[in-house]
Amino acid sequence: MTILLAVEDAPTEQIVRKCLSIVNPNIEITGVLTKRGISHLYTRRNELNTSARQMQILLLIDLDNPNICPPQIRARWFPRGLSTGLMFRIAVVEVEAWLLASRTELARYFRVSAALIPLGVEQIGDPKQHLINLARRSPDREKRSDIVPENGSTAKIGRNYNGRLAAFISNDWNMHEAAANSPSLLKLVNSLSQLR
Repeated sequence: MTILLAVEDAPTEQIVRKCLSIVNPNIEITGVLTKRGISHLYTRRNELNTSARQMQILLLIDLDNPNICPPQIRARWFPRGLSTGLMFRIAVVEVEAWLLASRTELARYFRVSAALIPLGVEQIGDPKQHLINLARRSPDREKRSDIVPENGSTAKIGRNYNGRLAAFISNDWNMHEAAANSPSLLKLVNSLSQLR
C-alpha cells in the first residue's frame, strides 16, 4: 500500500516517517505534497479530498489555537465530509508537543532535567516556545545556536531549527513514550497502524 503525505513542515514529515517505520513499515510513502505551511494546505484541501477517492492521503496539521477543538477544525476544513482515502489528523496544539511528549529522550538530547517538561504536553499554550526555551538551557552550544533565535533577531526560530529537530526525530525520539503522553499523537499512531 502507498500513501501521500500533506504536512506543514520537515519535522512533521519526519514524525510521520518514524511512526510508519515502527507501526506499519510495509506502507510506502509515494511523496510529500507540501511543506509550505498550513495556509497552503488549506487552499488545497478540496483537491486533496477529491484525490483521496483514488489514493490514500494523510493530511496532518497543527491545531495552533488551544481554544478551538479538532472537530471544529474538521468541520471548517471539510464541511461536506472526508473521502474514504483521506486521513485528516490534527496535532494538539502543534507538532512540537509531540516532540516534548518524548520527555526522557528530549531531556537527554538537550542534557536538561526531564522535570522541565510537563506530562500534559497538550496543555502547553506554546509548545514551540517551550522547546526553544529547553534548548536555551542546554549546555550544548551547537544545539542552542541551531534551535534558539540569535539575540536581536526578529526570527522566531534558530537558523537550523527544522534540520536539528528532524535529526532528533530520526535518531532519538521515542514514539511509544510520546504517544503515551499525547492523545492526538496516539490517534495518529493508531490510524497508521490500521492502514492495510
